[in-house]
Amino acid sequence: MLRLSRYLLAGLTAGFAILLSTFALLHLNHYNRPGLVVAAVATYLVVLLVSVSAVSSIQIPLWLALLAFGVTLVEPFVMTGEHNGPLSGDYDTWYVTGNALLLGVIAVRGFTLLATLGGVIELALVIYIGGVSHFSQSGIIGAELLIGSCIAIAIGLRRAEAQIKQIQDLTLALETQRLEAEVAHDEHELQVTRLAAEVMPTLELIAAGAKLTEPQRIQILELEIQLRDEVAGGRLITAELSQAIAKARAAGAEVEVVDQGGSHSVTDEELSELLSVAILTISSAVAGDRVRLTAPAEADHVLRLTKTRPGVVTPDLDLKLGDR
Repeated sequence: MLRLSRYLLAGLTAGFAILLSTFALLHLNHYNRPGLVVAAVATYLVVLLVSVSAVSSIQIPLWLALLAFGVTLVEPFVMTGEHNGPLSGDYDTWYVTGNALLLGVIAVRGFTLLATLGGVIELALVIYIGGVSHFSQSGIIGAELLIGSCIAIAIGLRRAEAQIKQIQDLTLALETQRLEAEVAHDEHELQVTRLAAEVMPTLELIAAGAKLTEPQRIQILELEIQLRDEVAGGRLITAELSQAIAKARAAGAEVEVVDQGGSHSVTDEELSELLSVAILTISSAVAGDRVRLTAPAEADHVLRLTKTRPGVVTPDLDLKLGDR
């Protein structure tokens, strides 16, 4: 619908410009050098048609806007300079409406300030060329109204475009949050299913009421730690990170990994790259270190890695990894 309206407006504008130019060419006998007038009219018409039809976006290039603006400045001097008598009021002042049409195109296609300046200059030129008494037959009043209307339309289009972009951004953000929630839910279901399969043999062993051997007790404790890490750590718990955590704990360090949902803001590849820094830090932890790796749900970063020691106020390390 918007595309159809745009084509309709462009067609009407081009048609009106062609009509004005045709009427001007029908009165070539009013000019000293008809060839120069034909060239001026043809230049005007080509620039307007290009300005109306050029590029798919609303805004035309700056060079084209400046070229069109320049045509509106030159056209009045060519027409009045070559006119061989007093302005008769028929189509000798066609350029006033024609220039207003071109300035309106400039305004709608992204250059309202340039169009406003052109409207002021056109009014000044009409007064300079024919005086205030020339207003009625020059068509300057209607021309200025046309330019003003196009400027108002351009401002309205920009505001509508900004509002549409805000709505699109909001819709995209909501859809992204919905997809992230779905992915998190699916991953959680898969993780629970996998963990249940791993834990079931141990639970059956405990339920049997048999006396546990020392190796079995150790296995159950290790399994409890693994479950706590995987449930709390979510996407952060990879095979490499699990190895680094095990190494740090074996050295006497305390390690905590919590995924609050922030890991879903990046892809698997990006998360793996960020975790490589955490893996190096955790694997190098020693006895007394307290290492905490989190993926905050609401933050301007993806991961936060801190390392502290008991009795020390200032952290040994506090890194914010990844931008959101």
